[in-house]
Amino acid sequence: MARGQEEEKAMSRGLQTVNLLYGSPNTSVLLLTELPEDLPPGSNRRPYGERGWCLFESTAAAVLKPSGLLLDLGRKAAMRCLADPDIDLFKTVNAGRGKLPVPLAPAHMKRKLENATFTSVRSDRGMVGNKYEQFFNIASATADRLDFTNPFQDRDVMWGDDELQQVAAVLPAFQLCEMLTIARQGFGDRGLGTLCGALPSLGRLRVLVMWDCISFTGSGFEALAGQHMSVLEVLDLSRTGIDDQGVGALAQQLPRFLQLKSLY
Repeated sequence: MARGQEEEKAMSRGLQTVNLLYGSPNTSVLLLTELPEDLPPGSNRRPYGERGWCLFESTAAAVLKPSGLLLDLGRKAAMRCLADPDIDLFKTVNAGRGKLPVPLAPAHMKRKLENATFTSVRSDRGMVGNKYEQFFNIASATADRLDFTNPFQDRDVMWGDDELQQVAAVLPAFQLCEMLTIARQGFGDRGLGTLCGALPSLGRLRVLVMWDCISFTGSGFEALAGQHMSVLEVLDLSRTGIDDQGVGALAQQLPRFLQLKSLY
């Protein structure tokens, strides 16, 4: 059914700020990454990740939003909760907390959108790419902290080395970031090395938290060789997989942590 004139005006006003609504750290975003199995014949069953608007909405929501405000109701556990009238909201929210989408640089997003599907290809693809770029530029110019804490210990929802490479690619844009948390994730030393290669670009970073990241041993800290972390004050490696060799690799770099006060 076609939209009326007033609906078109309302749609136009909404599109002007849709990136901020999805990307705000103060709004809740509900994803439906899987469709119900009992859809009627002829329904659009295109996978979530191939839909351009869905890609934009979920990725914008992943940049600044706490994991508790980004819920995937398409997860089987969440669908079971929604179908059971005796399940309370708290359990449903927990069931909807899954693997966090990875923030993307605007150029990377535009490349992914080239392979995504839109209802209106001519107008939507370029507009969505520009909307994401506008939001990313605002977020990266104003955010003083980034929190990429995985809500669960399940390995299938943890970020690995490839995801850390994407995160490292966007970090240099966040020049005001003072606290970075990448916790309860599954990346190894390759991912740690990629991350460490990007950290010195954050000239205001005072706190770095990587607790419960159990898959790296610490050899990735060698990537800090020849670089300085000039204002870092707190480094939290609680409950990580760092071993004696990794401690040695980190110890060699500690003189470059000029303001370090606390190491956990």
